[in-house]
Amino acid sequence: MGCPMKYLLIDTNIYLNMAVNRRKELNNKLLAVFSKLLQYGEIRIVVPAIVRHETFKHLEEEILKVGNNLETTIKSLDGIYWVNGITEESFDINYYKKNAKQYLQNALEYFNKNKGIYVGKLEDQIDAILKSKYAIFINDNETLINKALKRKIYKKAPCHKKESYADAIIAEVLINLRDYVNLTDDDVIYFVSDNPEDFSKNNKECRNVLHPDIVADLEENAVKELVEYRLSFNKLIMKDLEEEIYNANVKEEFEKELAEKQAAEEADYYSNMEDLKRESAGLSTLSNFDDSIQEIIAESKEASEIVVLFEKINSLYEDLEETHMFYWDDLSGILNSYIYKENENALDEIEFISKFNDFLVENKERYYCYTIEDVVDWVGEQEDEVKFDTYDMRLPDYINLDDEIILTDVNRDRILLSWENTELSPESGEIHSVYYNAERVHSMELIAEGRVEITYGFIEFDDCGNVGDGCEEDIDIRIEPVIEVIKDVYGKLLKLRNKHQKHIDYIKTNLIK
Repeated sequence: MGCPMKYLLIDTNIYLNMAVNRRKELNNKLLAVFSKLLQYGEIRIVVPAIVRHETFKHLEEEILKVGNNLETTIKSLDGIYWVNGITEESFDINYYKKNAKQYLQNALEYFNKNKGIYVGKLEDQIDAILKSKYAIFINDNETLINKALKRKIYKKAPCHKKESYADAIIAEVLINLRDYVNLTDDDVIYFVSDNPEDFSKNNKECRNVLHPDIVADLEENAVKELVEYRLSFNKLIMKDLEEEIYNANVKEEFEKELAEKQAAEEADYYSNMEDLKRESAGLSTLSNFDDSIQEIIAESKEASEIVVLFEKINSLYEDLEETHMFYWDDLSGILNSYIYKENENALDEIEFISKFNDFLVENKERYYCYTIEDVVDWVGEQEDEVKFDTYDMRLPDYINLDDEIILTDVNRDRILLSWENTELSPESGEIHSVYYNAERVHSMELIAEGRVEITYGFIEFDDCGNVGDGCEEDIDIRIEPVIEVIKDVYGKLLKLRNKHQKHIDYIKTNLIK
């Protein structure tokens, strides 16, 4: 009988974490060191085809997040400000902002220049591991797929909360590993995944233990005693594979490359613990705020009111465009027929001018016409008053954070509607304010400021596990000042449209034959 073997079934997220670490910095050295350990031949990795597929599917998007994070950070520097009324000749916040932005911009340019190389290199290194002679590659087959499908149908973990076909296949490979590997009773199978939400009960007591659904199936297939579940790749390396790492002479390399990831994993662990504590008190997890804030604001009554106003303003822009076309085309054509004596059925010119003056008096227009040319000049003034470049002015039918919207008022002044401070860093007990501003584009004068105040809430337990102090979470949307600006624009545009609609109705009824 040969020596006991250690088999590693590694989830997709672990391979991705080896390529792109928690701090969004490329770290391909860890892949290289792990590859050295594998090539020494004392361990085997089990690679379901779905793991390779999912790893390459998500690898590029994870790498591109590095650049996105840099861009977001550079943009957020503009929001840094300092204290007024204090003279500190040796300190200039703008100097630090400028330099920080320049350093980060250089990093972003370097990343953008080399991101294609990063993707290619990491794909090659991961593929070298997954296709190693010490890797057991398991293709999908009808039996495996049917078992995974049955798992989904019966909502057995890891499909008890969400339908993840990939996770179901990974679980079935683990459960049925005897079908693919000639296992002995002394062998050990390490299943490594930092996804306790799917593979365990994900509470404080059970997150380090596989879900009972999976355990029962492992027991039925006589592999339960061989399986060890690990949430941390670092702990697997430094504890469970300590002997193999020593033999392969890569201990020092692993310690160096895992140091930063270990600190990040611990921070992530405490973050998960905080989320579990919050969930137990009915609070949202901190990680959910980033995903939900956009939806909450977009579906608020305030956002709905703005969208309705936008729709009405769009309609007014269209009406004013039609009004402009009437003055510029229809009415101008009629006036030209008087000037060039082209319409025999038209009113007598003197009668036309007289009736036009009656129209002006009735509408309290401070204008008087003596000739057709005077009427032409008046029409030209009306054209200018209702001429809007509506092609670039259409307002959206939704509210999206970080979008900048230009609103054109009755005087053709441009008003910028924009969000500020939208990058969240949720922490229990903290309050964060997102601002919604209206300012004039030409002068950058702030007209109105709205605010969305986010209270993350918190919960504390005493030594006996009883609830102590706490605060409910809340999202208080107070953007009425900006809504009033939009209402004012709408009201004045409506007044302008109605005025000219009255003009057109009178002209069509009394002056055009």
